[in-house]
Amino acid sequence: MSRARGCWPESACSPPPRGRFLSPRPALANSLAQITWVGWTALAFLALLCALIGLAVWFWALDQGGVASIAPLQFGQPIVSLIIAVTLLSVGLCATIVLALCLISCGVYLSRRAP
Repeated sequence: MSRARGCWPESACSPPPRGRFLSPRPALANSLAQITWVGWTALAFLALLCALIGLAVWFWALDQGGVASIAPLQFGQPIVSLIIAVTLLSVGLCATIVLALCLISCGVYLSRRAP
């Protein structure tokens, strides 16, 4: 399925080869047909529970705490993502990531402190 063209493999998203057009529809239909019920259940969980409940909690927090004090917390998402990646996925930390973590934390702190 992935015929190399230069350094990029050919896929449904790659530019069409000379002289013919590549339609993504067959590739998409084949991909959707290969998804198991576990995959569809995971998609439903992410779409319904995580997204809807997450948005409901976010808007509730905005209503309770005010936009000016709650909105800067969204910049803490990379910190939470990094903590999850390090603990659950065993992602290694390098100096650049630690520096970015410190800069994000300082930015959130400075934006949330009282004037």
